[in-house]
Amino acid sequence: MAPFPPSVDAGLAYFPQALTPYLRAAYLDPAVTSLRCWQAGPYLVLEVDHPPPEVTHGEQVLTVLQGGLEELLPALPWADWQGDSGCQLGVRIYLKVRDAAQPYGIRSFTWSRLESGRATPDHQAAGSPLCGAEARSALPDAAIQLAPKPTWRGWVSPWLNNQVTALVANYWAGGVAVLMLVVSGCLVYGFTRPCVVGGCDRLERSRAFYQLAQTALRADSTNTNVVAVQADLQAAVDLLTPIPIWSVHYGSAQAGLDRYSPVLASLKTVLQAQQKAFSAAQLSQTPPHPVERWVTIHLLWQQAIDQLTTIGLPSPAYDYAQKKLMVYRANYSLIGGRVMAEEAAEANFNTAIQTAQLARQRMDSSHSLAGWQVATKAWQAAITQLSLIPQGTLIYPQAQAHLQDYRQQLARSLNQVAIETASTHRYDQAMQAARMAAARGAKGQWRLAVGDWQQALAYIQQIPVDRTLFKEVPTLVETYQTNLGYAQTQMKRSQSLVGVTTALGKICGAANCTVAADNDQIRLNLPFAYAQGLKQALSLPQQGGSNQLGPGLKSLIDTIINVSHQLKQVVVIYDGEGHLVARYQPDLGGFSRALDRGGI
Repeated sequence: MAPFPPSVDAGLAYFPQALTPYLRAAYLDPAVTSLRCWQAGPYLVLEVDHPPPEVTHGEQVLTVLQGGLEELLPALPWADWQGDSGCQLGVRIYLKVRDAAQPYGIRSFTWSRLESGRATPDHQAAGSPLCGAEARSALPDAAIQLAPKPTWRGWVSPWLNNQVTALVANYWAGGVAVLMLVVSGCLVYGFTRPCVVGGCDRLERSRAFYQLAQTALRADSTNTNVVAVQADLQAAVDLLTPIPIWSVHYGSAQAGLDRYSPVLASLKTVLQAQQKAFSAAQLSQTPPHPVERWVTIHLLWQQAIDQLTTIGLPSPAYDYAQKKLMVYRANYSLIGGRVMAEEAAEANFNTAIQTAQLARQRMDSSHSLAGWQVATKAWQAAITQLSLIPQGTLIYPQAQAHLQDYRQQLARSLNQVAIETASTHRYDQAMQAARMAAARGAKGQWRLAVGDWQQALAYIQQIPVDRTLFKEVPTLVETYQTNLGYAQTQMKRSQSLVGVTTALGKICGAANCTVAADNDQIRLNLPFAYAQGLKQALSLPQQGGSNQLGPGLKSLIDTIINVSHQLKQVVVIYDGEGHLVARYQPDLGGFSRALDRGGI
């Protein structure tokens, strides 16, 4: 590892003072903030130390300081340095709270002396290349390795070539020449392997790479550049791997490899887990998604978690893996909820569609109140199932469109249920009134029967034409009207008979005069004396007798005539022994008397 020349180190000593304006630009107080700048392996390290607490704009501070370094680095006297770092310089900026064990912000970048656009006057005067004696190509940012110094290996190959040529010329015998060539080649190969002759700067350089990686991993930052840390560790491993077993430094190299390789493997696992997490996050963009996609995302988070759980103590990557595990498990749980929500939403949507189909079938084929009630319950169930679908699920827009239609269908069904319920209620009321009218008619309570038939007719006529029960209405209306007419006729007869009975009571007095109504005639039973008087009165004109009738008999005859005409029925008069006395026929307008006891 080639240190910076004194001139460069002296220039770096002025960096803290030169960076003061940049601290002010980053809203840090230069009076209480300290800066240190030093070389760590192949890196230039700048540490910014400030009083607590941590600044909330740490990324902004790191960006400002990076810009300051990129402006100041070209001014250093790099012409005095003939080191082996090539044309690029790795730079690390640490941002930490004073007395804290680890930084909470890290910025890693590569400064290229070729891309800086500036060259020192010494370089221009000497006409030398910008990057030293050899304009080496830039190395990767996180694995910058110092090129080895020129050693005796540079002249071994020409010497070997000359010796082999001489040997082949002097000893043209093939076996001896080949043997000498193999032995010489093995010796040269063995002595030219890294760290076989002289010191071994690879151990120190690899240790520097490891320390940089360890510092970055243990920093309390969620923005740790794991790729750069892995590159540092890979560089440390690559430096130690070529050291052969016959080197005196082999043991130290293997000890370093035993220490660095597991950490490198852990970092590779972390990167694999982060790649899974990145894929899951990418697939999660612009939701909602189908269930199948959420299941795939859920599986990716699970795989990332499984990979991180394999990293245990004492790996330096353990703390970093634990921080990521907390985030990944939270995302895994969140995505699991999305999977369940989408599955439940699809199930509710499919069930709602099936229930709605049943409701439509009931509405199309319903011929009763019960059918409309079943349709109403089906619409209510379908609406409930769609209402359970939460916003944010893939099926939610479709569910809302169906929900609007289902609510309209429910309103229609409820209206039909209300109408059918009212119609059924009127139908039941009509049937109940008809049953009551028939019962009262059977008891001869014709006045009450007439009222019941009228009520039954009014109820049945209130059923709308477009209702299911209306098909029975015409028949029932005709029946009720017929029964009402009959009951009205019977009520009139009853009222007339009451009048006849009252009149007979006044005429007959204490004598027993009775009235009975048959289906087609009225039967009047008179005591014998009244029957004989009526018979004689009816025969007087034919016998030339006087037409003068007594008041009672005349009143009796008038009552019989009135009742017959009022009821439009024949009145038949019998004596107390049941013999026919006479018959009054309203259509003929007169009496016909009995000729003898056997006839009229």
